[in-house]
Amino acid sequence: MKKIILVLLGLMLVACATPYQPFELFGRGGYQDHQISEDTFQVTYYGNGVTNMQTMNSLLLYRTAEIATEKNFRYFEVLEGSMRIPVSAYDGFKSVQHTVRMYKDQPAITTPRIYSASKVKEEFGPYINQQK
Repeated sequence: MKKIILVLLGLMLVACATPYQPFELFGRGGYQDHQISEDTFQVTYYGNGVTNMQTMNSLLLYRTAEIATEKNFRYFEVLEGSMRIPVSAYDGFKSVQHTVRMYKDQPAITTPRIYSASKVKEEFGPYINQQK
């Protein structure tokens, strides 16, 4: 009986987590992006209290990889990032955000902050598709 209750509670929490979707103010969160220049974007992912920061960072990277692919870029570099965790449930969504520069070809200098859009989509795609 305890196992059944734990499974049901787990399913309820997953159902409440932020889905992969565009941000909706009165929804459960989602992504929002803004093009700063031809190759630079600011991407934000908003999550509710149930969605953990690791999941939000994964969703943020996946959204960035989608943008790169849509704009015919193959790589992106995270230039800066930030996160916001509300003090209380009434302070709104928590969020993760980064500013990225996109590249059509692999940059000459490789750093841990440079990602292959196709590899990010391949790695996180199965998880994202489960949420849709």
